[in-house]
Amino acid sequence: MGSFVKGMAYEIGGRLMGAIIDNMVKSPKSQLKWYQGAAHPRYPNVIADNSPNTWRPAEGYVWANPNDSNDWTVILKKSNRASYFMDSNSLPSNISYQVVYGGSDGVNLRSAPGSKDIIATAYKQSVIAIHGLSYKPYFVDNIPWVKVKLVGWMAKKRHDKEYPYILPVQGNLAYVAWDGGDDESDNFIALKARPNISTTRIAKVYTNTSIRISESQDNGNYEWVKAELIGWMALSNRNGTQLLSEIEQ
Repeated sequence: MGSFVKGMAYEIGGRLMGAIIDNMVKSPKSQLKWYQGAAHPRYPNVIADNSPNTWRPAEGYVWANPNDSNDWTVILKKSNRASYFMDSNSLPSNISYQVVYGGSDGVNLRSAPGSKDIIATAYKQSVIAIHGLSYKPYFVDNIPWVKVKLVGWMAKKRHDKEYPYILPVQGNLAYVAWDGGDDESDNFIALKARPNISTTRIAKVYTNTSIRISESQDNGNYEWVKAELIGWMALSNRNGTQLLSEIEQ
């Protein structure tokens, strides 16, 4: 099954993302070597399998959506999986969200509901780019979370720079390779509504986040790719402030 290997009896899966480890080994910030059980550099409760370039859920966890190699959410084996994901054939394509929270800190996209792991940050804007992937909110500590997909354009490479921003993994899967260098505040690639550097930013997508890419476009200075990423966003915060607004099209 390509990048995703599933054990029929135990739902033990592996996902190909060896380029991340290759990049980490070359980085002066890390001397990581591939070994079984090593924690994934981005996604919690995902660990290295015994074969190089494969990943699986940690002990006691399973993939939330074993049919999507771009969805790295893992859940406890005893959890109700139906609360976490939807079959791609039955997605409510008319349900979308937009950020209504106007704070400068934005609304975070996380790898799991309630997780501290932030894979992107979205900002208030008029462009609808957040597509619902869950039937209803999933509550963690009384905070409602929804599973969503962000879609937009990202710069894959600037032609006058040697280091690419995004690197391929397999097929149409890729990951954010840019880590900001010596500037830790620059560890993201902007997600935009159009493939233009001056276009308003929809979100910041952070280093080592898995994305799926489709079409590409070159405007002379940059090579752009249309990208989608999956994660969880809170509808409101602990204070009851609304963060996202649902839109039916």
